[in-house]
Amino acid sequence: MWKLKLSEGNEPWVTSLNNHVGRQYWEFDKNGGTLEERCHVENIRQHFYENRFHVKHSSDLLLRLQFEKEKKVDMKLGKVKIESEEEISEEAVKTTLRRALRFYSTLQAEDGHWPADYGGPLFLLPGLVICLYIMGVVNAVLSEEHQKEILRYLYNHQNVDGGWGLHIEGHSTMFCTALNYVTLRLLGEDINDEAMEKARKWILEHGGLTFIPSWGKLWLSALGVYEWSGNNPLPPELWLLPYFLPIHPGRMWCHCRMVYLAMSYLYGTRYVGPINSTILSLRRELYTCPYHHIDWDLARNQCAKEDLYYPHPLVQDILWEGLHKFAEPLLMQWPFSKLRKRALSIVMEHIHFEDENTNYICIGPVNKGYNGSQLWDVSFGVQAILSTNLPEEYSLMLKNAHHFIKASQVREDSSGDLTKWYRQSCRGGWPFSTVDNGWIVSDCTAEALKTAVLLSQMPSGIVGEAIAPHKLWDAVDLLLSLQNSNGGFASYELTRSYAWLEVWLVGSVLHIWNMVWDKWANCWWQDLRKLPKHQKGLSFSII
Repeated sequence: MWKLKLSEGNEPWVTSLNNHVGRQYWEFDKNGGTLEERCHVENIRQHFYENRFHVKHSSDLLLRLQFEKEKKVDMKLGKVKIESEEEISEEAVKTTLRRALRFYSTLQAEDGHWPADYGGPLFLLPGLVICLYIMGVVNAVLSEEHQKEILRYLYNHQNVDGGWGLHIEGHSTMFCTALNYVTLRLLGEDINDEAMEKARKWILEHGGLTFIPSWGKLWLSALGVYEWSGNNPLPPELWLLPYFLPIHPGRMWCHCRMVYLAMSYLYGTRYVGPINSTILSLRRELYTCPYHHIDWDLARNQCAKEDLYYPHPLVQDILWEGLHKFAEPLLMQWPFSKLRKRALSIVMEHIHFEDENTNYICIGPVNKGYNGSQLWDVSFGVQAILSTNLPEEYSLMLKNAHHFIKASQVREDSSGDLTKWYRQSCRGGWPFSTVDNGWIVSDCTAEALKTAVLLSQMPSGIVGEAIAPHKLWDAVDLLLSLQNSNGGFASYELTRSYAWLEVWLVGSVLHIWNMVWDKWANCWWQDLRKLPKHQKGLSFSII
């Protein structure tokens, strides 16, 4: 059976700043559980599978089973039934709140946080499997039981039409359908399996793999199932530009910066993993024409309509075309290739800095791994408990949560020259997950600070020792440093770019087009109003 391990870390390569408070991971024990418990788990799995199109989330049922067994908390508290038009009494409200709090207490870990599935998006797992496959370590890193659960998860969230959505509730997209199909194949699934045939049929009916969006193009290029010439440029040389230029990557929002940091390295090196029979088979399976006949220049800007949120502005297409046709060929030849080598070296330095200063967790699951939403959940959970006006009855729950909040505050800034790494102070802030992640967030800091202040105003016998005042001051100082000149707050760090840049790059062409369209449409309507009635129908038919 699977067991959730909490606040543990005996592995020599796993480091922590607070003795792994908040860490959570699943471990399989083939001898774990009784026969009755194993049968119960299988029944739960089967019930979820049969109802997967109606209830998409598992509700962490295996976690609930484990905690129910470990904590042995009596949940028998009379239900409150309110008839229609019946007045709701204060006692009825209190009874209902007590039931909710008692149940909530059973889901809390001993270190104070509430473990939960930080899942939903369906484009994260494929990245992990693809990386492991390229390195040839799938079986070394993922046990047989882990691979079984990955297959179960993907099949459980396959849509009726055979595809996968951007998240477990979403309609099928080329991005996730293609990536999850590839993931299943890399894990050894047969192409003749019914679910695989449905997925492949969906992909081919929607244009084939050339219609996958840019992130998918990059993943599959590194795998060897797509050509790098079919990608729009992500030149690492942008990191060599002076910082005052608005297009310098250091001015990007940190999530985007960290994601495109690694992507630019892969693009700059044109890295391709080992080509084997599975890769060659995927090239045959997922395209509407033979692989060697594909027009990769055309494929660069192809995107399935199910995935397209907003079309490329003309300015963006012109910029990419120039980089692809002229800049990239030059940068691949001496002496300009020296710039490429220097840029790749700088990018790798930034990647190493990010790894080392986040204990290899990194800022999010897209660019590396990530480890949950623990702090965020605890802050709101405590605020909800306090709002019931029943804190005395659940003192232990509050003490544990208070401990977690105090243990999760970031106490030191990142190492080195923060300006060099385009980082800013994080001392006194709180992260989205755990202190080991290291990236503080403005709203997480604000909510944690609010919660800590509320708890500090209550008796220590109920909620534990209050947070030290100087730690509150650090949090306030940090929040004030995150305020932008317009009075608002961005996430993670100060806004570094310019508002006009987004308007110019994304909105300018659309704005001009709208003005032209409005002017033309207005003139056309005015002219139409002047026409005799018998000619107006002709005008509409021509338009």
